[in-house]
Amino acid sequence: MTFRRAKGLRMLHCNCSLRRVLYRCVVMQECVVPVCLRTVKSCASIQVNLSNMGDWILRAGKQSRAEQRFVIKYFTAQDETPANIWVRLRRVHGTQTLSHSAVHNWYLRFKNDPNASCLDCPCCGGPAFAWSRRTIDKIRRLVNQDARMTVRELVRRARISVSSTHSILRKDLKLRKLAAYFVPKLLTDEQKVRRIDVAQANLALVTQQPLTLPQVITGDKSWCYSYEPNTKQHSQVWLGRDDQHPQKARHPHSQKRIMLVAFFDDQGCIHHEFVPQTVNRFVYTRILGHLKEKVRRSRPGMWAPGFGQRHSLLLHHDNASSHTTFYTRANLRESSICMLPQPPYSPDLAPADYFFFPRVKKVIRGCLFCDLPALKDAVSEAIRGIRPEEYRAAIQDLPRRWQCCVDHAGGYFEGLRQLRPENAQVANP
Repeated sequence: MTFRRAKGLRMLHCNCSLRRVLYRCVVMQECVVPVCLRTVKSCASIQVNLSNMGDWILRAGKQSRAEQRFVIKYFTAQDETPANIWVRLRRVHGTQTLSHSAVHNWYLRFKNDPNASCLDCPCCGGPAFAWSRRTIDKIRRLVNQDARMTVRELVRRARISVSSTHSILRKDLKLRKLAAYFVPKLLTDEQKVRRIDVAQANLALVTQQPLTLPQVITGDKSWCYSYEPNTKQHSQVWLGRDDQHPQKARHPHSQKRIMLVAFFDDQGCIHHEFVPQTVNRFVYTRILGHLKEKVRRSRPGMWAPGFGQRHSLLLHHDNASSHTTFYTRANLRESSICMLPQPPYSPDLAPADYFFFPRVKKVIRGCLFCDLPALKDAVSEAIRGIRPEEYRAAIQDLPRRWQCCVDHAGGYFEGLRQLRPENAQVANP
């Protein structure tokens, strides 16, 4: 930086920082004038009154709090009153100006001690140094006492900053905060053992007989409403950074509904029908009769000729009361239909629950149907819109899900990051 003396004045280039100008004006008690090189070459000297220097400093730009204190120190040396100093600051900074009390306090400090520093003390008002074994142990003890404690509560109890608390939790304690995900049921140990046993039995059957999966006919029942509200994920839209967050009201299910009963295999939907009531053992037995007629016509290879002979199909359904009654089991034995075991409370192991019904209802969500016939037509159209490849992928996914159930001690595995298909062990049939 080039300096040039001119009658007690110091001239410098205009690219010097405002903080350096204030430092030389207030601390060094010098009159400093920033000028560009052209001005220096064209002018022999520059005369500036010391009383106008404070006004130029105020017009020089927006300063921080510390730089406002430099200005206060300068005007205090010029015997200005605190009120006049605040008015001068207010003209430039507006709402960012220090308060009356702050200006008055700094005025008294500089009046009593002209050499007082304009900067804050490095430790004044700051949190204590958090990276210590004592602080880490304190955070660990607080988290062990209450695992739901928020970061704000930890900051208040440990008296450290938010960034230090996050660093201790993630880097030192190796912790992460996760919300509990909803499961169909909190399984008991006996139910988990039952899930493992059924999964291992089905895996052994698929391994010994690779042609088992194409013989599986699975199905279930579910209510279809004339209005299915959209899920939160279904309502996601792409927005810009400055766009307003969208809102939507909560809408319950409509009162009009009808029961959908459907059966399918790896080639497509074999039979579906609508029932206006809850399915009991008599209704389900009648539906099974309709299913057998459809299998005879559309899947003749699964149905051996002659009544009472063993058929090659495997019926797979859940453990609802209408499916497990003695009346239903006796009807299946008379028809010589074999069952593929299914553990109780296991929608993650039922293709109808993790594929078919979510796929059908995704089409009708957000649509309002005036009457049940319109709802039936929309559901039937959604079923016809499912491609055979999707049915095949859902059936072929059963061995992977059985293996996931075994690998995770019979617990639910859907929704966990480490249990995605690419990370799970798959049992190849």
